[in-house]
Amino acid sequence: MARSASDRPRALVVFGDQLTVRTPAFDAIERGRDVVVMMEVAEESRAVPSHAQRTVMFLSAMRHFAGDLERDGHRVRYIRLTDPANTGTFSGEVARAVRDLRATEIHCTHPGDHRVMELARVGAGPGPARDRAPRCALPDDARGVRG
Repeated sequence: MARSASDRPRALVVFGDQLTVRTPAFDAIERGRDVVVMMEVAEESRAVPSHAQRTVMFLSAMRHFAGDLERDGHRVRYIRLTDPANTGTFSGEVARAVRDLRATEIHCTHPGDHRVMELARVGAGPGPARDRAPRCALPDDARGVRG
């Protein structure tokens, strides 16, 4: 049986440079109902030259933050680089999360890199049908979540 829109969660996409709950986007979600989406993607690790030790520290910080969120009662969808279903791209993982979660809305705080915002926006897409298409609250500028 299909869940009604009121039963479906909202998704909060958290990027690796936003490891804090003190963002406007966290105010827009309901702990325990909505889902925090975090992803490790190969596309990002290749986009900007980085030392392997920096990458390890970055991923470790992301994983620890996801664990903290879970212990605090948040539902977390965390995609590791080694996940066999990982698409390797922000757009692919956002699209996969929207599909799998059947999210009614997608929220995020504007990332520090405009390129990342555009990749996430592509993944959010319009959705396949009106009743299943998420309301996209991805920000147009640095003001944060809108809705």
